[in-house]
Amino acid sequence: ASEAAEVTGDSDEVVSGSGRTLTKGARKALEAAGWLGCFSAGLFAVPLHQAHNLPVLTLLGLQFANLSSFAAMVRRERPTSGDSEAGSGKVELPWVMLIALDWAGRAGYFALGNSNSLATVDISKAYVGLRGWNQPLAGFFTMFITWTGPILAWFATLAVLARPEADSPSRAGGGRFTD
Repeated sequence: ASEAAEVTGDSDEVVSGSGRTLTKGARKALEAAGWLGCFSAGLFAVPLHQAHNLPVLTLLGLQFANLSSFAAMVRRERPTSGDSEAGSGKVELPWVMLIALDWAGRAGYFALGNSNSLATVDISKAYVGLRGWNQPLAGFFTMFITWTGPILAWFATLAVLARPEADSPSRAGGGRFTD
């Protein structure tokens, strides 16, 4: 079976890679799912975290949004190695951006007050909204409180990776401001 690239219905753009094809609509849906998951997880985390962690959650969300904008700018501006004209061609997301998103999630783990010690796991907020003893739900809340930073980073990475390049602004003038 030969590898065939798929042409999307709403444009003539061919989106393919590593033997698998993904339509522009599917990429938009994955991007929307990533940002919806990031936003939903952030809202779900607000009542579960201590009050002093709320500004940190806000800063993590802003950091992930800024990294997404930076990734779109890098894709738009950098030419691929085979291009003869600067500013033309599609650029894959650099590994540095994926590492930055991963590190931001790991930093979020520690920024929200967690440590490498099991003794520092905060279970006091895991019982918010529970009327009685519910071990599975309290355990899930404890896990979510502990891993909020990496979970938000995972959803943001999904959104950044799935972002369609066709949605970036036009390249008239090389995508840069001109006099």
